[in-house]
Order: sequence, then structure tokens, then C-alpha cells
Amino acid sequence: MVAFWAILLYLPQVLPDASRKLEYRIGVVVAIILIGIILFAVLEPSAVYSIFVGNGFIAAPGSFASTTQELQPPTCEFLYTSFGINMFTSLPDLAMELSSLSGLQCGTAAGSFYSLWTVAYGALGIILLLITFIPYLFMQVYDSSGFFGGKPKIMFSIEAPMLVIMTYFIITAYLEMHAIRFNSLLSIPLAIVSAYTLYWIILMANGTKLFYPNGRYVALLAMAIIVAYIFYQLYYFAAVYSSTLSPADSINPQFISALMWLKANSPPSSVVLTLWPDGSVVEGVANRTSVMDSVGSENGSKATPFAAWLFNSSPDPSFLTSSIAGSPNYLLVRSPWMIETQGIYTEANIGTNSSVYGYASLISFSEQSLNSTTKAIVMSPTPGQTYPSAVLKLSYSNPNGTLASLFGYLQESQIQTSPFSRVVLSDFTNNNVTVVDQGGINQTNGETLFVQYSQVPRQNLFLNITTAYVFGPAISQSNLVKTLFLCGSNYCAWDNNKASLQIVYANSDTKIFKIIYNSTS
Repeated sequence: MVAFWAILLYLPQVLPDASRKLEYRIGVVVAIILIGIILFAVLEPSAVYSIFVGNGFIAAPGSFASTTQELQPPTCEFLYTSFGINMFTSLPDLAMELSSLSGLQCGTAAGSFYSLWTVAYGALGIILLLITFIPYLFMQVYDSSGFFGGKPKIMFSIEAPMLVIMTYFIITAYLEMHAIRFNSLLSIPLAIVSAYTLYWIILMANGTKLFYPNGRYVALLAMAIIVAYIFYQLYYFAAVYSSTLSPADSINPQFISALMWLKANSPPSSVVLTLWPDGSVVEGVANRTSVMDSVGSENGSKATPFAAWLFNSSPDPSFLTSSIAGSPNYLLVRSPWMIETQGIYTEANIGTNSSVYGYASLISFSEQSLNSTTKAIVMSPTPGQTYPSAVLKLSYSNPNGTLASLFGYLQESQIQTSPFSRVVLSDFTNNNVTVVDQGGINQTNGETLFVQYSQVPRQNLFLNITTAYVFGPAISQSNLVKTLFLCGSNYCAWDNNKASLQIVYANSDTKIFKIIYNSTS
């Protein structure tokens, strides 16, 4: 791109004087553009694609293409929400919008019109951008002394600063067409081109006879309208639109607190194993190296094996010491990963039916008195889930909620004896875990009931339950559940002869384990 613009800038200057007519210079410019497009599209397509598109830069191969939201192409709603009126203040802005409609969601009428432009998602988008920059080779401003001191002219001239902005705009627009992650990069040249366009038009209005002798006032009125609209856009984004947003990857104060603890209590050379979206936050907040992050992990060389390890029923300690993980010092797991299990499953490339990795989240808790010594805590699932409520029977005599009888389902206000394969009680206050295997009591269904409670009293509840899940047969045996819910201060279901996990930090969002390798492994 730099060489292309260098030729465009300097070739006309070395031509003979007789050939420096406007028509000849325009012809040279068009010829160079066409030659550049041919070279771009014919000679080096694979190299260009590998630089810009390959290796997770603006696209991802395989399963990551569907799980990484920031790698999706923009819709016109996304562009307008991001840039507002800027999308309509210059020709390149309009061309960039028209070139980004692969995933168009603008309604039937607009969709019918713009569907003609969907092919611009590829090389035609670049051609369209190049063409729309041609007017800026004629929109000149000279003798600028103050805002209204400039003299606008329509005269062909190739200026190096404008070519820099063109290059910046074209490259970032090309990236934006493929992935919304480059939104912030595109905003800079887009704003500059929009501002220059409006400035040139205002100067033309100021000097034209059409508005004489009030041209300046017309220009000021136009500026006032634009500025007012900009402030409206800022208000809308800050007060209205932003209120509908939530931090990416469930970033919250608890997660940040865990990372600050890691930064203060681990050696600077420590390496952390965590899911790739959280890896970048580990690197940015805790200043610790992550095995994988959101920049280069989408190629699957590390993220896919880790996702598969999370769903593996075997501890598979060899994964930790492999060249993929590289013997990390800490393992960081988060409860929001349960929301992302479908995406993790997809990235793991597991062939097993995903239904066996299902689970139900129990979020509503109420108590019933069964008799003078026993209470039943009814735990109901998220609204819309067809899973029945689970019942936890507890003895009055034990304030910590020791098991008094079987666990079962609650259907039609009747408690039926249908025990889970196992029940896990986790004390959030001290990270102690108790596992009750019910396999020998009755016929089992292969599911696990997990109940996390706190010793801090909760009004109107005998037992302060903070989290509850029913895990399907496969996910209940996975390393994901073992590390998130079945590994505490007194017990850890992740067990092997090569390494062990020692919990060093825990809050409602994050658990951090120190990985202790056996000297013989």
C-alpha cells in the first residue's frame, strides 16, 4: 500500500511538463489504481489473505469462527450505532457501510436495496473505497488563517497527508468489513475524513454567491446543527445505549479483585492457564503471562486442546506438562464459564452429543416443613427450563445443613424418591467440599446435584444457599466441574499422580489454584 501511494504521489511529478495536463494526470492516477488492484487480486491473494485474514487476526478457522463475537462482520445497525452521523458525512464512509453488509439486518426494504452491495464484502469493497477517495484529490484548501480563513478550491493535486489518511482509512475499513474488533481503529480515519469533508463544504458555503452576503452565517448554522447532533449522539450513547450493554466476558469487580490478588501474591514470571477470553484480562490487569489470550489463540493450537481438557472426564495431567500448556504455575477458573459451556464445547471439537454435557441452574429457593425435625428446601430452575425442581431435606438440629435423608425431585407438589447419583455440598465460607455418593441407595439417574451454601445467615432461610446446579452425567465428571465446584480446601476431585491443585484464592466469580507438580513427573 505504501509503495502504491508513493508511485501515485511522485510519478506525475517526474513526467515532462507537456504531459502534466489535468486529463493526463487523472489518466495516470486511474491507471495506477487499476494496476494496483490487478496486482493485489491476481499476484498475491494468498499472501494478503494470510497476513490479514489468517491466524486469527480478522477471521478464525473451524469452530472459533462461530464462537468469537468480535470476529463477526458488522451489520449496518452496528456501524450506525458506533459512528452515528459520521456514516453519512463523506463518500468513503458511505462506501465502507455499503461494503459491510454481509450480515445485513436493516429491514426488508433496506435489505432489498442493499443486497445488491453484498458482493462488496470482498475485493469490490476495496475498489469502491478507492473510487470514493478520488474527489479528495480535488478538494483543496489553501491559505488557511483561522477557521474561516481557508480558501476552498476544486483543483487536482496529490497531497501526501491526504494519501496517508486514505491509506489508514482503506486498511482499517478492510479490517472492519471482516471483523468488528477493529471498530476503534477505523474510528480515527473515519472521523478525520468526515471532519475534512464538512470543513470543505462549510468553506464553500461561506464563499459561494448562493448565500451571499450571509454565507458565513449559513455555515455557522450548519456547524451548530452538526455540533448539536454530536452532543445528542453522545448523550444517547452515554445515557441510553450504554445502559443496555454489559462488560464482555462477564468482567466484574470480583474478577478484577482476584486478578489484583494474583498480581500482588505471585512471582512476576508466573504463567497462568485460563480460558482464552480471560487470558488477555490476566495479562492486562495482573501483568502475568497467560498460556492463551484473545489475540492469537483463535487458531486453536492451544485453545482447542484446553477446551477439550475442560470437558475431559480424565484428569489428564499430561496436558499441563505438554508443550501446549508448558507447565503453568496457576490455574484460574470462573463461574461465568458455565454460561459459556456451549461455546467451550464447540471450540473443543467434541464429537459426543452435546446433550450429555447439559445442566440446569437452580436459582429460586424456598423452604417447606416436612415434620417437626426436617425441612425441605425446594430449588427451582431458571424460568423456561423444563427441568423439575430439586429438593434438599435438612435436619433442624444441624445449623450447617447436614444431610438428613435422600435428595429427589418435586413434581406436582409431591416429593418423589428419585435420588441423584451424588450430591455435593460446598461451604462457600471456608471452601470445604462434601461429596455424598448415593449410588448404593437406590436406582440412580447419573446426575449430580451441587449445592453451595454460606454460613452467613440469610433471613427467612434455614440454609443460605448461594448457588445450585443439576449436572448431566458427562459434564458432572468433567474437569470443568471438578475444578469449579469439586475442588476446595479439604477435598479435590481432580486427582492424579503427576500434579495437584492447591486453592489459594476464591470469591463468587473466580478460583485460583496453584499447580504443584510432583518432583518425579
